Amino acid sequence: MLSAQSSSISIPLLNQWQDGVQASWEVDLWGRVRRQYEAAKAYMNATMEERRGILIARQAELASDYMTLRNLQEQLRITKENRDAASAILQLSSSRYKSGLVSELDVDSARSEVERTSALIPQFEQRIAMQINAINLLMGAPPGGLNTELEQTAGIPPVPPQVPVGLPSELAERRPDIREAGEELHAATAEVGQAEADFYPKVTIDAGFGFQSFSFRDMGFWSSRMWNVGPAITLPIFQGGRLTGQLHIKKASQKAAALRYRKTVLNAWKEVDNALTAYQAEQKRNQNI
Repeated sequence: MLSAQSSSISIPLLNQWQDGVQASWEVDLWGRVRRQYEAAKAYMNATMEERRGILIARQAELASDYMTLRNLQEQLRITKENRDAASAILQLSSSRYKSGLVSELDVDSARSEVERTSALIPQFEQRIAMQINAINLLMGAPPGGLNTELEQTAGIPPVPPQVPVGLPSELAERRPDIREAGEELHAATAEVGQAEADFYPKVTIDAGFGFQSFSFRDMGFWSSRMWNVGPAITLPIFQGGRLTGQLHIKKASQKAAALRYRKTVLNAWKEVDNALTAYQAEQKRNQNI
């Protein structure tokens, strides 16, 4: 009979400590990095123009709401005066009717005028409250936060007789929506260049420096240092048509951005022309008053 004797071998556990930094720099031979930076900057500028457009729109809305508020308050004041005058006429008509100087029809007519003007007052008060709430919202104030200031009647701020609008082309060029659409087209064009550069090899220079040791106590000593420097080349092969599909997508996005830019410019020209025509007509009307 044979007997087998088994033996075990113990393998000691080893800990390896490593710390360091790695850096990689791409040699921009085909303009891929430059185009990527160009697209990112254009998108950032487009976002800033969008923000500027929102601010201008909110400022214009705030000015319009404020002018509407003061106009409604003035109409309310005039309506109350008309109601008081109509009430006085009603009292006079009632007194003259009792004296037989006027007919009952005159009294009814005066009473109808009082009722008509009195019915207008709640409507104006409601519209005034709505305008105040809208201004509170645009100013970022809590509900009722600016009621004390806005409920006090004030005159409509004077408008300068002449506004230096400049040339229509300059006025359209300053519009945030045109500048935003232009930056988006710029970014889309840069992304096409980036997609084209992806077809070429990518050359990078990698470098690293750090420390490596089997004992944590030896970390940081010069004898435990490690470093590496060397080039690396990435070839865009075996992509299965991915790069071609990506290029087609970027070109389609560029065409869409170009169409949006053209539409934005045409719409802006229409709005600028309408605004200048309305402004000139208002100037002539004011001169004839």
